Amino acid sequence: MAIPTLNTSTLKVLEVYKAMIGRSLKGWTNGELARAVGEDNPANITRSLNTLIAAGLVEKTEEDGRFRYSDFLLKISFAHSLETETTIQRETERHRQLIAGARGLING
Repeated sequence: MAIPTLNTSTLKVLEVYKAMIGRSLKGWTNGELARAVGEDNPANITRSLNTLIAAGLVEKTEEDGRFRYSDFLLKISFAHSLETETTIQRETERHRQLIAGARGLING
């Protein structure tokens, strides 16, 4: 099987994005993120952050200029949670109906 062609600059942006886990409220400076991903030049992190901001996934706070996940990401998380909850409720109801039907078969 052939190895797919990878876009290394995209991977670097995603590495920064993943490194942001754990400070959703406090946020990060570009220097902190540079250290977290082992990047010597914080300017490279700033370019990645600008890409993430343009995509709507990260925001720069006005108060202190720190970077954090955007509300859009939080909405994605909540949407996933709601979808999961709805699926569980639907499957729980289906399971209840199957048990009732099985009891009817057993009890005649």
